[in-house]
Amino acid sequence: MESDGETSPPPPPAPAPPRACGAGHRASHSLPTSAGGRVCLSCAAALLSSAGAASTPSHHVAHALASLSLALADPAFLAPLRAAHPRLLAAPLAEALAGAAARRAAALASQASDLAADLAAAVGDPAASELVARLARVLSSGSLVKHLHTLHCLGILLNTTKDAAALIGDKLSLFLNLVNDLRLPSDEIRGEILFVLYKLSISNATPWDNICDNGDVDLLAIGRNLLQLSLEVLLKTQNDTVRLNCIGCQRISAIY
Repeated sequence: MESDGETSPPPPPAPAPPRACGAGHRASHSLPTSAGGRVCLSCAAALLSSAGAASTPSHHVAHALASLSLALADPAFLAPLRAAHPRLLAAPLAEALAGAAARRAAALASQASDLAADLAAAVGDPAASELVARLARVLSSGSLVKHLHTLHCLGILLNTTKDAAALIGDKLSLFLNLVNDLRLPSDEIRGEILFVLYKLSISNATPWDNICDNGDVDLLAIGRNLLQLSLEVLLKTQNDTVRLNCIGCQRISAIY
């Protein structure tokens, strides 16, 4: 065919294939951003997992959390994350939240909690299920005095994830530890505990819903304990949200 004298513009160059990061992690873990940069999921996961170590500077973890928060709002990053790596960030993010709580780094724990909820909402069930299982395990033993933000995050996930309670491995240990720590003096922590207890109850994840798996547990004593402790919280608190959660738990203990 003869040319009419006009030439069409050359096609845009194909995007460069991803390359391994400076740490040598696999290229498939390097996801693009709309700004032209890339985020290495393996580097981010390693840094988040080390959040509880005293040798890891808090500002490095905070920067990683902030960068991931921005990336989750970027379709160029989110699409391949959903398609190929939906679970990859969930476990290290749960570790970051637990690690920040252990260091009593409240600002960092709050940041990790918010990002965990955002990740579950953006990616969906694969990330949400991993987060629920891991956070529930953290809260199933030991004192909850440091875990305000861990409790808050689990409450959000129980409220937004379908069949979330089924993802909890040891529901009895979690329930008993939550009830026991209603004795803690913090209004904020007790409010979060009561909300998680309420969500477990309406999800049929209380000791009364799984009698065959409870061994010799005295369900009557648990019910009395929950009723007494929630009444004590109700009498002492000045927080309306905590009061509502108290009333919900009193109805639960009264029924059982």
